[in-house]
Amino acid sequence: VTLMGPRSSRPTGPAVPHPFFWAEGTPRVAQLATDAFVVQRDELDVHMPQILPLRTVLNFLERSRSNMLGGPAELQRMQAEDRLLWVVTSIDDLVLNVDQDPGGDCVFPGKKVWVKSQVELQRRGLVYEFRQQVLLEQEGKDEDMTVLAQGRVTICPIDSVKKRPTPKVPLWIRQIFE
Repeated sequence: VTLMGPRSSRPTGPAVPHPFFWAEGTPRVAQLATDAFVVQRDELDVHMPQILPLRTVLNFLERSRSNMLGGPAELQRMQAEDRLLWVVTSIDDLVLNVDQDPGGDCVFPGKKVWVKSQVELQRRGLVYEFRQQVLLEQEGKDEDMTVLAQGRVTICPIDSVKKRPTPKVPLWIRQIFE
């Protein structure tokens, strides 16, 4: 996990790692979703209330990926009927912004954060690399968002009986990601 320092919290800033996340013309990468989540009091650290803890960031990223795969009910149906599980195989380049301006916009209970996601299919559809950012809207600024965290999460569909990677993914999921 990397911690971002001062003046590196804007998505267009030069100090944000991997600006290629949202670069135009990236092959086989499509922006799939932007999900909004309301921050709850128990998701913040008591000692640093304006900063999202690592666990909360990972939960937001997971919720967004689950929503993209149809939600919890669809994931359970895929496991029971299609014998398909989605397994996180790696989390890379995870960056947390710990330099929030205490006088400016910061995270607090009831505040809405956004998770922006892109996906790239790799290894003939056996590996799905999600490039995700957790963003906070700046009050009074429509387009300007503060990057709270970002990272690459790789998942793989596996057969729940054989415990092996499988290309047998429902057609509707393939169509979304292609």
